[in-house]
Amino acid sequence: MKKLLLYFFAPVLMIGILGSCNDDNKDAQPAVKTVIFNFNSLYNNDTLHLNDSVVDPAGNKFVYTTAKYYISNLTLIDETDKDHLVSDILLVDVSDPSTHSLTVEVPEIEYKKVKLDFGVRQDLNQADPALYPNDHPLSVTNDMYWSWMTFYIFSKTEGFAWDAVGDSTANWLIHAGLDSLYRPDIELVRAIPSSEPVSTVDVNFDLYEALGKNYPINLTVDGRTHTTDNPNLAWEFMENAKDSFK
Repeated sequence: MKKLLLYFFAPVLMIGILGSCNDDNKDAQPAVKTVIFNFNSLYNNDTLHLNDSVVDPAGNKFVYTTAKYYISNLTLIDETDKDHLVSDILLVDVSDPSTHSLTVEVPEIEYKKVKLDFGVRQDLNQADPALYPNDHPLSVTNDMYWSWMTFYIFSKTEGFAWDAVGDSTANWLIHAGLDSLYRPDIELVRAIPSSEPVSTVDVNFDLYEALGKNYPINLTVDGRTHTTDNPNLAWEFMENAKDSFK
């Protein structure tokens, strides 16, 4: 009788063990790795420091007192060309080190590119900044929203400039926005192996090139725009900017 009972319960016990293993496999999470994005604001390949004297492509000496910009749709592209969105919206502010990096967990696979958009994508550009908490990139506290035009400022740079001989001083500012100036699908080649548990990725934006990559901007001659009052300058800056990531 004991032998019969043992034979009867043994298969039941085995089924229970197998069932438990199957449940574990069902709940198992896919392997992930950590990626740290560093957003580096440069000027002519060197780190940009606010209030430090620099020279624009036209030869004018000037300083930045403000430099901040939005990145939308930060994405990793894997070896099969599949997109992996890691962030809808980011605000990089040179004056705020907390905005200079982002740490995310992503599937543990090989990646070959980073893709991003410069500016605030259309659906977010129509959002009400008052609905976001103070620490959100789209919060009204970031002073990146035109209440009089109900849209976000994609890039805000400001400062003081002197002409090439140092005779005249001018306040300059380039505030670029509006959906028509949104610049999508900027791709950077970045090899991110799956074998590394933690990978670091640099996303570099060179503001020197944003003043002259395709269209040279002379800050003492034409250096002020809130977009609608000087649309040509805003357009030139955004056209330069899209090719200034490296």
